[in-house]
Amino acid sequence: MKLLDGLDGCYRTVVADNFFTSISLAKYLLEDDTYLIGTLRSNRVESGSKVLEENLSRGEVYGLQNKDGIKLISSEEVTDYDDDDDDDMDLHTWNEIEP
Repeated sequence: MKLLDGLDGCYRTVVADNFFTSISLAKYLLEDDTYLIGTLRSNRVESGSKVLEENLSRGEVYGLQNKDGIKLISSEEVTDYDDDDDDDMDLHTWNEIEP
């Protein structure tokens, strides 16, 4: 992969948006000791995947790992809207979320 020439085998992490993220890309990169983090479109997940079938409550997280070491993690969005602030949305890190 041209963008990663010279960086393979260095245990780097590639971050991609949902246009580029796929299980096949994750497998390809993992073979060269490179990790991929990204949002996966539901139409790119294997049909019948338990990740798609899970009904999650707000703030809940569910994950699976396949035989190749690829992890799929699904979560229900947790956002707070603050009408008093100019920002549209306040995002919280996982450690700040209260059950």
